[in-house]
This record gives sequence, C-alpha cells and structure tokens, in this order.
Amino acid sequence: MSSDHALPRVRRKSAASGALTTFAAEVSAFLDAILHPGRIVGEVQQMGALLVEAQRIEASDPARAEALRSQAARIGH
Repeated sequence: MSSDHALPRVRRKSAASGALTTFAAEVSAFLDAILHPGRIVGEVQQMGALLVEAQRIEASDPARAEALRSQAARIGH
C-alpha cells in the first residue's frame, strides 16, 4: 500500500481520537457539575457579581470594567 492511501486513514484515526477525547472531557465536566452543584452555583453568582460591577463602572472606568468582564470569563476554567 502506498503512503498516499495511508494518510487519509491516519487523519481519520486522529480525528476520531480527538473527538473521543473531547467527548470524554465534556462527560467529565458534566459529571463534576452534577456531583458539585454548590460550587457551580457559587461560580455563577461570582461571575454575575463581577458582571454587575463591570456594568456599573463602565462609564467611569472602562478599562477596569473590561478587566472585571475578563475575570468573570475565566471563572470555572
């Protein structure tokens, strides 16, 4: 078999492996959320508070408001 025919097969295996890895990570995150709902609720409340504060100071300090939104986006990662 020439290498021209093997390359698509390798790509398919690589794509399948990547999809399986992504699926496993999603299942893990889902199970973690089910097993620790209090932590998830706390993170959502913290994100909400940061976003409310960012909205409140947007006109007077846009740079700080953007920093707060960025901080909110990183919660839970």
